Amino acid sequence: MLYLFILISAMALGYLAQWVGLCLVRGVNEAMSGKAEFLAATLLCGVWQWVAIVLSGYSGANIPFYNFSATIIFVLGGFLFGLGAAFNQGCGISTMSRLCRGELVMSLTVFGWVIGWCLVESMHWVPDRPSMQPLSEFQLPAMAILSVGLSLWAIFSKKERKKTWLSILAIGFLAGLLFISLPGWSPSSMLHDVSGSVLGHSDNWPSFSRFGALAALLAGMMIAATRTRAFKIKIPKLRSLIRHLLSGILMGIGGALALGGNDAQLLLALPTLSTAAISTVAAMLFGIVCGSTALKAFRGKFQTAAS
Repeated sequence: MLYLFILISAMALGYLAQWVGLCLVRGVNEAMSGKAEFLAATLLCGVWQWVAIVLSGYSGANIPFYNFSATIIFVLGGFLFGLGAAFNQGCGISTMSRLCRGELVMSLTVFGWVIGWCLVESMHWVPDRPSMQPLSEFQLPAMAILSVGLSLWAIFSKKERKKTWLSILAIGFLAGLLFISLPGWSPSSMLHDVSGSVLGHSDNWPSFSRFGALAALLAGMMIAATRTRAFKIKIPKLRSLIRHLLSGILMGIGGALALGGNDAQLLLALPTLSTAAISTVAAMLFGIVCGSTALKAFRGKFQTAAS
């Protein structure tokens, strides 16, 4: 019964992520054009994680919340991940969402991510995790008040705002329940363990249950893409293959240095309000801004030259 709950939760999470178009790069691009609400909702997607923290105390689950002190390695990793995500025009979750919509080029991003993570692992660049910092006694009550307040505000808001906020908050809530039931379910954790196992640095090859949860996540995304008529097979061009492979490598290197991609940072790190989380996410946002600006400038020069 527990595994059935895991599969249903993962599928629901994937469906919502596809339906609402969850993407950190999208949020940053909209904020750069003067519309910051989607970015705000994305950054606050983990506010319901206090439920998982409380329940884990009763269940004995070991949720790997990233409550660390800031280091230059975290900042560098966040920036490189953001830069790669901008060139890819999609973060970790949205890469899988777009793949499930038929954008085959995103498979190169995933492959590049594994290459980047393996590169860091093989060079032994992965830093030792600093000592975990305890949560503040005021943190859980503050998160509870904020999560309930945001949910009530969204419920009584206009239709589009309600869809965006409630969907993204529900994604964070479901992710918290998954962390209790299957701590290693997240895509970042899967890629980390696959990379380490391939290189022989660990024997943490993901279990069948973790692969099943990932399959359920992707199935939910595909169902949403089909229902919204967004599914369409797109054959990539050679130039796109190279760009997305290199983007994935940057994301993999950044994710390895920062101990996780944007899914881990938003769901496991940022809710702790640690200095590492805040600095890493800030660097990730800055990397997306730099990458999006460079990509836009390059496309403008290419169009000018073509004309």
